[in-house]
Amino acid sequence: MGKNETKQAPRMEARLRQINLKYLLERTEGAVGRMHPYFLLDVFLVRVTCAATDLNISIVAEIEIRHDDGEEVHTGGRVCVPARKLLDLVKALPDAHIDLTLLDGYRLQIQCGDYDGIIPCVDPDEYFPLISLPDGAPDFGCDGDLIPTLHASCAHALDKRGKSPLYGGLHLRAEGEVLLAVATDGHRCALAGKRELDYTGAVLAKGVTVPARALGELKKIHAGTTEVYLRETNLAFVQPGITLDVRLLEGDYAEFRRIIPTDHPHCCVVKAAALARIVERVNILSDADSVTLDIAPGEGGEDGDIVVTAENTAGRSVDLVPAEIKGESVQIRVTPGYLVEALRSLASTSEDVVIKYRDAESALVLLPCDHSGWDERIELFMPRRW
Repeated sequence: MGKNETKQAPRMEARLRQINLKYLLERTEGAVGRMHPYFLLDVFLVRVTCAATDLNISIVAEIEIRHDDGEEVHTGGRVCVPARKLLDLVKALPDAHIDLTLLDGYRLQIQCGDYDGIIPCVDPDEYFPLISLPDGAPDFGCDGDLIPTLHASCAHALDKRGKSPLYGGLHLRAEGEVLLAVATDGHRCALAGKRELDYTGAVLAKGVTVPARALGELKKIHAGTTEVYLRETNLAFVQPGITLDVRLLEGDYAEFRRIIPTDHPHCCVVKAAALARIVERVNILSDADSVTLDIAPGEGGEDGDIVVTAENTAGRSVDLVPAEIKGESVQIRVTPGYLVEALRSLASTSEDVVIKYRDAESALVLLPCDHSGWDERIELFMPRRW
């Protein structure tokens, strides 16, 4: 007989609403890993806790028993349950009370209405790794929407091809009271910064890089104030009822300030959504996945057009958008996807964008005309070579 068939599990009995257990499991499933494909369920007094970890991301969520809704704990206990089977089963059950009973040999009996099933489990002391959660006073607190908002603004510039694990994560750095988020894939860079009044800036002065996958989980705990704990290799985000602990990416992040030009003499102002739409339309017939921007002031010296052109074996396609142009004419070849993603990210908060340029080979810098709460917001990418 196997080890888990002979060992006697401590008795555990609890009754929960299906909707509450489902919520608890869904908040935790993002940390389930291949090496540890389990939920750790812990029932104690009036609290039910669920934990999961892949050793890079750990999530611990808890709910309180509501006796007035028929929920109760008869006997507390802990069990390590196969995560996918339990979550799929709970999702398939009706919104009614679910009775959980831990039987001998680490078997979890689940009863809901006419349904009665048993899931084979394992000993948590042997199969579930120890999760070290933060304690003591947090290093700082911030609005729960702050980091998800910064991430949403920069996510398009992350390295999604896996060439550099470090640049597959969002870099967070403090400059005074402004919390900056930076993303780059080596060809482009997105930077967003917001002022956080409760933050002194000392803790993240050197910056940390958070894996993109962890940021997806952070969206789930965006409401209210988030307490943040910084340890040597980990960053933890804590709200009542949930803790997300993340192993940071190692390495020295690029000095992004050095690659942002400050001396571009020419600029134009254009409707972000309109330019993005035209670039996409013209690029449909491009053979090289590139388009050319002809930025030329009008006869009056300021008003003009941005003419967008794409070439193919049959000829070319052309369209244009009006713009306010200050400076000299220039013809710049760009990767359309980079330009469109930058424009759409900026368009979420600003109808008009400023495009700064020096010549056909220097980096393009895009800024929102309306910062809408941003303390700093920049999109930068290199043009294509002719």
